[in-house]
This record gives sequence, structure tokens and C-alpha cells, in this order.
Amino acid sequence: MAVSPRWFIFITVILGTVLASKLQYVFDVEGIDGNMIRNIATNVAGGFHLLIGIVQGKRLIFPQRVRPYLLLIVIAVLSLPWAIDLVEGVRFVSILMIPILVLFVSGAFFDREDYLWVFRCVSWLAMIQLIVGTVEYFVHPESRVSALHDVPAVLSWFLCVVVLVNSYLVYRKDLGFGFLTLYLVWSSVIIVLTGARIGLLMFPAALLYVFRQLRTRKVVVFAISCLSLVVVSLIFIFQMNIGTGRLGVEVGGGDFEFVGEAGGTIAWRLLLWERLLGDWVNSPWVGYGAGADFAVSLKGGVTSDLNYVEDESLNTHNEYVKILYNHGLIGLVLLIWFGFNLLSIDTQFKTPLSGLVSFGAILWLIFSVTDNGLSYHGVTSLIFLFISFCCYENIYAALGRSSIDTLRPRVSSLWMRRFCRMR
Repeated sequence: MAVSPRWFIFITVILGTVLASKLQYVFDVEGIDGNMIRNIATNVAGGFHLLIGIVQGKRLIFPQRVRPYLLLIVIAVLSLPWAIDLVEGVRFVSILMIPILVLFVSGAFFDREDYLWVFRCVSWLAMIQLIVGTVEYFVHPESRVSALHDVPAVLSWFLCVVVLVNSYLVYRKDLGFGFLTLYLVWSSVIIVLTGARIGLLMFPAALLYVFRQLRTRKVVVFAISCLSLVVVSLIFIFQMNIGTGRLGVEVGGGDFEFVGEAGGTIAWRLLLWERLLGDWVNSPWVGYGAGADFAVSLKGGVTSDLNYVEDESLNTHNEYVKILYNHGLIGLVLLIWFGFNLLSIDTQFKTPLSGLVSFGAILWLIFSVTDNGLSYHGVTSLIFLFISFCCYENIYAALGRSSIDTLRPRVSSLWMRRFCRMR
């Protein structure tokens, strides 16, 4: 095997965070760009590892709480024949497949050390992003921090999830508390500097996990977190009171232009959501098919503070509206069902590991309100890796053996389903 399963999963996270949007501009022919090639290549690599695992007699982890997500994939695939934009439909399906492949591949091949190895690598990757982001801010103070990613909201999403990863590593004594302290303070500053509103909402939720998990350090963590929250709150108040002068922005050499007040991005998102929901009522149950939202144009759309003068397709920036428009009420119910399935894991097991899943779900549900949470598979794959690790630990505890990897070929599918049920 050219690339080991642990490297496949780590590279998947890198491609989905650090290089997610930058690959879009490397190649673009008829809507097929670098991102889509990356997604398809990741699907092929994941399918290859999965096939090897099946041939070797590995068992697939298939927790019941993930079934709504699998059903959503099935609906997306079935909608492709009538999709308005087939290329975008295939892109969306390929994105949905990556986290589930991470779940299956890690469940088939990983032992505890493999999970922890990926977590450590992700932790150091986040620290590198913080360093680069800080340098970038001082070099280009007029622009928002991107730190190897030119979508600040996704950077915030990634950094908040790594709060969960780092606190778990500290709990297991695989990472020093000083490293976590530095990360909490530094990441809170970087999240503020990105100006991503959704990051300012997610970060306090991530800190809740730190409070819950590191009880022996409760006073110190509380003081550090309060300091971070004060900084976040002050900058947030400052951002909301930025001058109200008119702003002019041109994108794509004049192909798309808008003029509006500061904070106008919220205005065009509301306009787009209004347009999507207005069309959705004509096909409320099954929607218009995968990728259909990218075919919606805002040409002629006008709000009180924002005027669109050219035809341009835009990102929905709301996973719930996106799924509702593309897959109707059926898809939206599956999405919400999946989210609340993950939230309820911690209420049953009440372990630090199940807390990773539940608090990761909280961050994902918050992020999906003003962005497409499923589209950034690098971070979503980390949530699915938490789920896989939780299944592994449940099986390990139930069987009482020192190694699950050598046992997997002998464990019946009934036992596997029983201990991975997570309900």
C-alpha cells in the first residue's frame, strides 16, 4: 500500500483545511476545478483503502447514529439524474462521501495509537497555522488573517475543533497543559483577527468542552478562557460598531459588483436565502437535486442596502437552507436528525471521548447557520474520526482485550453492530 491509512486520513484533513479553497484556482474547466479533482481523488484513495480492508477481513464500523447521514448521501446520489447542475451535484456527493470514508477506513485499520497520532499531527498543524496567521497579520495588517486558508470562517471552524482535540490530548497526558494554554490564548486572538462572526460564536462553545474535561485545572483554564472571552467580546462589539460609510467592492474584474453598508455580506445572504426559500415551495418534499443551489442567480435582486448589478451564482452560506432547497423536507429532517443524534451521545456515555462527539456536533450545528458545514470535509472528517474513536473505545471496553486490531476478523458483525450502536 503506497499510503498508510493514518497518512490517508491526515492528508485528507490537510487537503480539506489548509488547501481547501486554494486548489479551486489551480485548474478550472467547465466547472471542474482543482477542488473537485481533489474530492474525487480522495474518494478513490478512501475506496481503495476500504477495499483492502474488506479483502483482509476487517469489519466496518457502522454506528446507528450515522445512518441519517448515509441516507442523505443516498438521496443526493438518487437526485443526480434530475439535478439542475450535474457538475455541482457530483461535487456535493463527493464531498459527502469523504467523512464517511474516514469513518470506515479508520474503523477498519486504526488502533488507539493511530487515532492519537492523527490528533497530534492535527494539533501541530493548527499551531503552524497560528504562527503563519500571526506573521501574515503583521505583514498585511489591512487584510483579515487567513493563515494558509483564504476563508477566515473555515479557519475559525478548524481552530475551534482543534480546541477539542488538544484538550483531549491533555486529558490523556499526550500533550502538555502549557501547550493547551498557549493554544487557547493564541487561537482566540487569531479567531478575532479573522473577523469571522461564526468563529466568535463557536469559540465559547469549544471552551465549554475544556471546562468539562480538565476539571483538575478548572481554575487556571477558567481564568485563561475568561481572558479570551473578554478579548473576543470587545473586538466583536468593536466590529458591530464599525463606521457606516459606503463600501464599494468588485469581484472577478467587474463581473460581479455590489455596493452596500458595512456588514453587507449578511444582506446578500438574506437575499439569497429569500430567493431559495421562495423557489423551494414549488418542490417542498424532494427539492431540486444535489448542487441545485449553485444555479440560483441573484440578478436583479435588491435590498435596502445592497444592489446586485450582474448575474452571479453564490455560495448559500447556510447548510439548512441549502439542504432544504436541494433535497426538500426529507433531506432537512435527515440533516437535523443526524445532528441531534451526535448531540445525544454524551448524555448516555458521559466520557471525555463522547464529549468530543457532542461538542463537535454543537460547533458544527452553529457553523452551519451561516456557512456550509458539510462542504468543508477536512474539519467534518475530524468529527467523524471522533465517532470512529468512540466506537473503538466502546468495543475495547466491552471485549476487555488489549488489542482490537487483531480481534476484528474474528468479531461477528452482530457483536460489532451491538457495541457500535451508540444509542
